Amino acid sequence: MSALLIFPSSGECAALEASFLRVASEALGTEAWEAREALAKLVAAPTSWDPMDVPLARRGLHGGRRAFVLDFVGDTEPQQVATLREEVTAVIHATAAVCSSPSPAKAETRVILRLISGGGSVTGYGLAMAQLLRLKAAGIHLTVCVEQVAASGGYMMACVADRIVASPFAVLGSIGVITEIPNVYERLQKEGVQFQTVTAGEYKRTLTPFKKVDPKDVAKTKAEIDEIFSLFKGFVAEQRPQLDIDKVATGETWFGTDAVERKLADALQTFDDLLLELHRDGVEVYSLAYKPPEDGPFARFQWSSADALGGPVVPRNWARRLLAAALGMPLAQPPPQQPQPQLRDPRFA
Repeated sequence: MSALLIFPSSGECAALEASFLRVASEALGTEAWEAREALAKLVAAPTSWDPMDVPLARRGLHGGRRAFVLDFVGDTEPQQVATLREEVTAVIHATAAVCSSPSPAKAETRVILRLISGGGSVTGYGLAMAQLLRLKAAGIHLTVCVEQVAASGGYMMACVADRIVASPFAVLGSIGVITEIPNVYERLQKEGVQFQTVTAGEYKRTLTPFKKVDPKDVAKTKAEIDEIFSLFKGFVAEQRPQLDIDKVATGETWFGTDAVERKLADALQTFDDLLLELHRDGVEVYSLAYKPPEDGPFARFQWSSADALGGPVVPRNWARRLLAAALGMPLAQPPPQQPQPQLRDPRFA
């Protein structure tokens, strides 16, 4: 005896899955954050999930006062800007989602940035500073916590904040510009080595390690760093008008207490005490860190920070669809697939 098996089409499967997930989401209810977060852990790490490991219930991102905690440990480039820009985008995205809800709470969202940086390149820290300006443009309150050092480019970032707190022995300041380069011209001459540089434009190359030092090149380089210093000094004065900018823009650094006296910081407070203060005030604190997507067989179990903060989820697989339903996030339609160009050798067509 033969049997005829009839399978639903892909469209019918998607409709059935969506119907099931709506029922599951309604069964969990709008306040079941414990169950929702436990389900999120189960989907994310099915082999290591502990059924007893259920987080405390929360009101979620769409209710109450909230603070997102970001970390920035900067090197001289700084390479960490790539991560910072994703985290800032996620916070702005979440805040916009809250503001579009029936009970907006934009003014109750804040960011705490734990900053450690001794500065570095002008362009790199200029971009890092610009990322923090995006928060202010979005109306999000920013507090920078300096536990160790925020100097030069690091202070350029810090001065953007609505409030700066520093630990007693944190170092702040170094509002100045420096450039330095070794010169081996005479050594090369002794070795009989000639280094040729061909340029077009009077100042295309000024000071280099291989060229004889020319006073005109030194003067031009000095003029350039003076211009950068003027921009740096003006920006800090604009962001913190309470500063006596001429007294602090000397390239010097100050420890916490002296920095507060000179208004480089607003208060002496450690990062830990700041979080405890927020907790006592009833603010929900979220630690936010961007993790680049990974390739591999388990990559499909991951979701982006924007998804987790309330954005629409593209239903690519059952894990994402189930998680979206559990967290009450809207499902978006997947983007249409673009045809891939076929590159063929006509000789083998």
